[in-house]
Amino acid sequence: MDPDFSTIVGSRLREVRTAAGFTVNQFSKLFDCSEDHYRRIERGIYTLSLEKLARLYSWAGIDPLFLITGKRRWLDSSDGKESEESENLIMMKQLIGYCNSVAKEG
Repeated sequence: MDPDFSTIVGSRLREVRTAAGFTVNQFSKLFDCSEDHYRRIERGIYTLSLEKLARLYSWAGIDPLFLITGKRRWLDSSDGKESEESENLIMMKQLIGYCNSVAKEG
């Protein structure tokens, strides 16, 4: 995976964690890892798995698409094209469906 992408996702994760008032300790427990390991996720050294994205969504309501794309709402489109909105809707439904199935199994 592109190290720049991991860094961006980690930065977004830190942004939403702090904005929501969660601590590093709380998220490290959620991910069942050490605080040091979690901090490495936020710095982009380690990447988030789909399982961790599902846990974030089910436990804290953190939008996985925001972490991946930086868009606050999954219908946001940089140029407002209707076809892109439809593609975003399909992609988000698939992602949420997968995250929910992983969360139920886990």
